[in-house]
Amino acid sequence: MIEGRYFIVKKATHSEQKTPCVFSVSKKIFKTAVERNKIKRQMRSILKKHKRKNEYNFIVLKKEIIGKSFKDIESDLVILLEK
Repeated sequence: MIEGRYFIVKKATHSEQKTPCVFSVSKKIFKTAVERNKIKRQMRSILKKHKRKNEYNFIVLKKEIIGKSFKDIESDLVILLEK
């Protein structure tokens, strides 16, 4: 388990895993489905740019992510994925 400013990432390698990444976005953090879906789309686009094979990630968002820019979110997630 790796913890960053805005995320907690749990890594495991599975060769048979169909889903490369799982996101956990709490209703306590983002009240509306529109906000939750927006952050999921942003995280998917970040993962497409920095994709690695045979890597399975479980990503949990922290409440500190509220109001942060896309660049801040991307830099934190990329740093965590490289570890």
